[in-house]
Amino acid sequence: MFGRIMRASGSPGAVRATIRGAAVLGAASLAITLAACSGSGSPSPTGADTGSATPDLGACGTAPVLPPQDDPDDLVAQLPQAAQDAFSGFPQPILASSWAEQLPAAGAPYKVGLAFLPVANAWATAAVAEIEADFEKAKQAGLVEGDLLVQIPADAATMTAADQIAGYNKLVEDGADVILMYPLDGEAMKAPVDAAGEKGIPTITIVGNVPSSYAVNVGNNPFNYVAQPMAQAARMLGGQGNLIVVAGIEGISITTVSLDAAKQVLESCPDIKVVGTVYGGYSNSVTKSSLVTFLASHPEQIDAVLQIGTMGAGVWDAFASVGRPAPLVIDLGTTAASLAYWDQALGSGYQGVGVPETALQVVDSVWDVLQRVMAGEQPILNQIPVAPKLVTNDNLAKYVVPGEGTTSQADTQSVGPWIDGPFLDLFFNNPGA
Repeated sequence: MFGRIMRASGSPGAVRATIRGAAVLGAASLAITLAACSGSGSPSPTGADTGSATPDLGACGTAPVLPPQDDPDDLVAQLPQAAQDAFSGFPQPILASSWAEQLPAAGAPYKVGLAFLPVANAWATAAVAEIEADFEKAKQAGLVEGDLLVQIPADAATMTAADQIAGYNKLVEDGADVILMYPLDGEAMKAPVDAAGEKGIPTITIVGNVPSSYAVNVGNNPFNYVAQPMAQAARMLGGQGNLIVVAGIEGISITTVSLDAAKQVLESCPDIKVVGTVYGGYSNSVTKSSLVTFLASHPEQIDAVLQIGTMGAGVWDAFASVGRPAPLVIDLGTTAASLAYWDQALGSGYQGVGVPETALQVVDSVWDVLQRVMAGEQPILNQIPVAPKLVTNDNLAKYVVPGEGTTSQADTQSVGPWIDGPFLDLFFNNPGA
């Protein structure tokens, strides 16, 4: 089923390998290590820092280890064990990649398009800047040509799936040979991605997920991304307390699956009560405003806040502005500002848990996948999940950025690769082509 097809010319792969060897590869993920990490003799994902020991609460505080939710052809079982482990609870459709049998229409030098969400926070700003930098490196090596073709709407509050589809189709019309995309609505994007794929144009997604065999979706397993740190936090809470959830954008696919993962973990924790869910739009200012409004009508003790996506500083700021003690912040997508708050609170005995993800690390790994696909390395599936890490009190110092305070717009320190090269090789039929 997973045939190995060699590209006629090896030069694109050779040039890509030269760039990849010279650049910083991949990096720290939005997450933690999976419960069972690697099979004997197989390359394993980046190792995790697991933090201090926590009490045994039985089922509460344990992230379920589940089969993929949508793998009708049992494709994951055909991968090496380390790759299988990364799919625990994976919620998105798993398909055989069209690019395992069909080569992209263009070889090097190729034109690159970028369809991104509105740049509403420091992470997104840094991500776009890193994409531009990686494009320039590739251009100097003769891998790409022309200018980076960009479609980014201005306002997150008014952007619709139709807007993104129109921008994506404009990239196709403008001659993009491959498209990088952060999808707003993966289901809505399926038809345009299929149409582009039939023309030989691959789409590589950043974080989001499009259920198409022509997409190569690179990102965290959204189940483990939330379930693992949520389980750690449940243990830290002793299995009881009041929890607020701060999600990104209501209704988009990544928000839906993230909320479902938290719900599954909490099903075994009856004494942890979700008192409400607010939406921060991946913006610290919006998060602060929404939380302040919510807290005004919720005077009860809040023991923890699960924030799903670079909004940790807004959570800390909201509690400080209303004069209430900071709860345990489950900080998914840590930033320099959120870790500065955490670092300052250590003296009072604060214990936290987070998931690191820098724009540099994510973009470099996604760009590596883009170059692999264009060089004919043949991705096996339409999914490449990332094996994640935890930030805890024990390793916090590795991630804190010296000199950056609670109003910083910077990323955290980049610690280790987001996706190790040997682990990434497991998802390609012809690595190194």
